Amino acid sequence: MSQCCLYDIVDPNPTSVSSGVWMRVLDMMRTTGWFGEPGERYGFVSTTAHAPLVTGFFAHEGSKTGIQYDEDKRPTDTSTESFEHLFFAIFTDTSQVLLQHRNIYGY
Repeated sequence: MSQCCLYDIVDPNPTSVSSGVWMRVLDMMRTTGWFGEPGERYGFVSTTAHAPLVTGFFAHEGSKTGIQYDEDKRPTDTSTESFEHLFFAIFTDTSQVLLQHRNIYGY
């Protein structure tokens, strides 16, 4: 199940954050590479801005192991590395952030 939660940004004080600061944050999200070691990397992807909204995904890499069977009912290896994506939206005019919240199984 997936849902979104809306949070108020309280630190730093929202009235002290200018639109220029938000654009620098967006630029950092767009230009930074992956953090972490291969197989456990994380970072921001597909970030965009439509004033007063900054949106994108926070991607986290992990391994999934499942059980699959062939035609003769023998188990086959299904270990894969992939990225899970969590959506976010920052409302720069109201200093709020909307975060997708969901349970990620098998990582």
